[in-house]
Amino acid sequence: MRRARSRVWSLAATLSALALAAIGGDYFRAIGQQKFAASQTYEDIYYLPPPDYLLLGSLGYRAALADLIWMKALVYYGEELVHRGDVSHLYRYGDAMLALDPDFKRVYRWIASSALYRTGEVKLSDAQAAIRYLERATQRFPDDGELAWDLGANYTYELASMLPIGPERDAARRKGLDYLEAAVLRKAGPPWLVLHTASQLQALGRREQAIRHLEDV
Repeated sequence: MRRARSRVWSLAATLSALALAAIGGDYFRAIGQQKFAASQTYEDIYYLPPPDYLLLGSLGYRAALADLIWMKALVYYGEELVHRGDVSHLYRYGDAMLALDPDFKRVYRWIASSALYRTGEVKLSDAQAAIRYLERATQRFPDDGELAWDLGANYTYELASMLPIGPERDAARRKGLDYLEAAVLRKAGPPWLVLHTASQLQALGRREQAIRHLEDV
């Protein structure tokens, strides 16, 4: 009887110790998680390894990892619109996704629009960054009229308006019109773009090109 009671008491003590350990573990785990979250800086939350590391870490599933980063980037951008209006990490996410999947066409257009159409101050460097991504996209997808429209519009209506009156602005407008013309020929862009492009070409003294443009359309 004594041995049986001893075994019962030993078992009860063991179970009690395990229960206390589980409760204590949950308690200390919760405290640890709270302290960890409180210690995280803004950069820690949105940190991404360099693209080279991501390529290795993807274990060959590059497109799948690019999709995961895409979801993280959308959350980041949405939170930025509400809280800070800063998109300093936008290009880091874009570079990561395009390093993993350079054919992820939607990313090029998303970065370009997100860089310009947002809360907060939009700078000349943002317009230039948007154009760089769209130029990469048009080189990779030369027959895509919508990309040509985006790039032409960024040159003509965004970048040119941020530049001082002079040769640099004129050069941006000329380059933009070349892409707008390409967009029209690929049946992309809004309906008014045909006549608008022709009138802009004529305003820049390119009357023969404007005529050819209308004839081609």
